[in-house]
Amino acid sequence: MSGYTGKILRVNLSSGEISVLPTRRYEQWGGGHGIGSALFWDLAKNKAVSGFDPRNVVTIMTSPLAGTLAPGASARVEVQGIGIQSYPEWFTRSNMGGRFGAMLKSAGWDGIAIEGRAKQPVWIDIRNSDVKIKDAKSLWGLDTWQTQLEIWQQVCPGIDPKPAVLVIGPAGEHLSRIACLIHDAGHAAGQGGFGGVWGAKNLKAISVVGTGGVSVANPSDLLQARLWSQRGYGRDPNHLESSWYSWHGPMKPQIILWESEQKARLKACAGCHIGCKEITGTGLGNESSCVATAFYKDANKEKHQGRQTESVYIAANLLQKYGINAYEGLGYIRILNTRGLLGTGMAIDCDLNFGRFGETEFIEKFLKMTAYRQGIGDDFAEGFYRAAQRWGRLEQDL
Repeated sequence: MSGYTGKILRVNLSSGEISVLPTRRYEQWGGGHGIGSALFWDLAKNKAVSGFDPRNVVTIMTSPLAGTLAPGASARVEVQGIGIQSYPEWFTRSNMGGRFGAMLKSAGWDGIAIEGRAKQPVWIDIRNSDVKIKDAKSLWGLDTWQTQLEIWQQVCPGIDPKPAVLVIGPAGEHLSRIACLIHDAGHAAGQGGFGGVWGAKNLKAISVVGTGGVSVANPSDLLQARLWSQRGYGRDPNHLESSWYSWHGPMKPQIILWESEQKARLKACAGCHIGCKEITGTGLGNESSCVATAFYKDANKEKHQGRQTESVYIAANLLQKYGINAYEGLGYIRILNTRGLLGTGMAIDCDLNFGRFGETEFIEKFLKMTAYRQGIGDDFAEGFYRAAQRWGRLEQDL
């Protein structure tokens, strides 16, 4: 089974039991999506429970190419289980890049299956074959960046490579249906509300550091394939702006959507030859691209006569720190605001000042209220479909 390590980690948070499943049992399904689905179907005895139920099983699966030199596929990780964002709740999936999948393979694991619910906040510490469930009370309440910094300090202070950490923020802790899993500064498994699922399981984070490698059948051919891909679709050194339109040939078009003067350098996911993200000097830095950077852009430019301000950058950072799914978007809120339906004394009464919509002050308060379920933020945390139900507007706004 070249490309596989042969082991899947099984962690039961209710009992504290840690065990190993053979990957070979699921090899016919292939890949992170296939094996993750089969694994869920085996372990979830009741597949119709709520995503918040301890009986929900969450799988985190890599593919045979994860941790190799294969660009794109080397970094991808599939997260699957019963999601809480969809209506109704049902089995779903999400996906992310970064280095978590590659590090998991380097530690000797093809994937992880998480069952049950811990009695108190915990995090899972994986160091090659050594796996422990640890107390996370001191981490509970921290944002995603703070949590990773704390875990890095505990596991291997001042040493590279740092552990790859998958974590929830305050939105997940408060069981938001639009809460993400965040890795590093901006890699997110955003769809499905798996941040809230982890919060219900009292699981704050999974940290993994590995010192091994991945066996492939023909390393020379894989290297040649990578070099071919690099020549045709890799970074064009004459155009170093951040981008990810790899199917257009050597990289040129920009995808980082803010217009910031902050100093930054390019960053790529594990095994990738493109580098569509940027890291700035803000601690962990920001690796947001695409949707997160567009989240507040239109509202911001409308407020400032077509000029983009630093509010867009601040909003992207806060989405990552709180662990909120940027794909939920602000379109519905913008429409309701345009119609004069939101605000103090309005049809949807709240203490948010929608006269400041598009400014930093508004988005900071909006995202904080959503993450902590404060005031109308409790409605936003349910996702806009369920929020519209609460406001009695579903039929007319759907």
